[in-house]
Amino acid sequence: MSEIRKVTQLLKRFRGLAHDRRGSIAIIFGLTLIPMATLAGVAVDYANVSRLNDRLKAAADAAVLSAVRDYASTSNLSMAQKKGTDVFNSGLKKTAALQDATINFKDTSSGANVSLTATYSGTVKTWFGGFIRVDKVPLSGSANASYAKPRYKTFYFVINASESMGIAATQADIDKLKALTPGSCALACHVPESGATKSNQQIARENNVTLRLDVIKTTIKDILTQVAADPVSSAYFKFVIYPFAYYRGALGGPSSDFSALKSQVDAIDLSHTQNPEGFTDHKKALQNLADTIGVGGDGSTAAKAQNFIFLMTDGVEDVANADKRADTPYSFGPINVGYMDYTDCDYVRTKTQGTVGVVYTTYIPLPDSATYNATVGQFASSIKPALQQCAAANYYYEGTDGDQIATAMKTMFSQAAASVRLTQ
Repeated sequence: MSEIRKVTQLLKRFRGLAHDRRGSIAIIFGLTLIPMATLAGVAVDYANVSRLNDRLKAAADAAVLSAVRDYASTSNLSMAQKKGTDVFNSGLKKTAALQDATINFKDTSSGANVSLTATYSGTVKTWFGGFIRVDKVPLSGSANASYAKPRYKTFYFVINASESMGIAATQADIDKLKALTPGSCALACHVPESGATKSNQQIARENNVTLRLDVIKTTIKDILTQVAADPVSSAYFKFVIYPFAYYRGALGGPSSDFSALKSQVDAIDLSHTQNPEGFTDHKKALQNLADTIGVGGDGSTAAKAQNFIFLMTDGVEDVANADKRADTPYSFGPINVGYMDYTDCDYVRTKTQGTVGVVYTTYIPLPDSATYNATVGQFASSIKPALQQCAAANYYYEGTDGDQIATAMKTMFSQAAASVRLTQ
């Protein structure tokens, strides 16, 4: 009986061991520890490879964008390739795990576009991939960018520099000038008022009052600075500075000497010549400009540059009575005051095959002035429609204060320059 009891007890112990899973957990965990660690390591490697692939792609994108801009401005593929490669390598600094990174460029230009395609490659050294016999992961891809083929363009900034452009630019400037002038005037006329020793213009200059003409000058210089900083625009754009009152004329021929152009802009001031033929004559100024420019082209070569004529004016003119139009019978002594004739712009368009843009610096009503009421007040509502008809479609802008005028000018220029914007 005792032997049977011993066997029974032994069987019970084996049976209990069979149902005890503590031992099997340890065994299974031990058997799976290595592959689990390998999988975790591979996941880390995968995340690292993905990150470096994004870094490689971003570097290639930046490189091809830089290269195509350079190629568009120089037409030198080897120089563009070198610049693109430098940008590519610079974008991959401090990426030791990424090895053997290379990039090559190919000219894929067609039609009206300058295009480059970049192919790139590299390898990523893995940390845990050796467990599955993958020491390195190869990466490769391509990126392309195109530039709308640049067009040669000449921009003519036609600037009304007559006395009416001497209105203070902002409300703060208006209030300041009115407080400083004997007649509480917000217009910086260059002729001293009766009994005064200084003109309003002198007072404005001595007290740092910003005038509308100053805003126009500053904005033109901002545009020139912007273009000078762009290798493509600076290679394809030229500018002419053309101030006028009665008539003054261009300060130089088409130029991309941005320092000289800025000096020309700085030299502009309100007209200092009282001329019996009139103070502001859009017709004489625009016709002379059109006759000087000649016919523009399609922009395919420098000799066939597209013409853009940008007029900044308040739209009011005063001309000799002999030149007055039947619809502006408002005389002030020997001078006839009226609004600009939009057909003057038609003459420019026909003669130059150019685009005429207008920034209307809103003529500020002066209802307390008897002179204003007898002249400009009679046709004030006709100024804007005439300037709108003067401008080409989508090239009419308006600004009342300094900020609005500056924004209008920059927007108009950006619209004309849009064909040299980069597209990826």
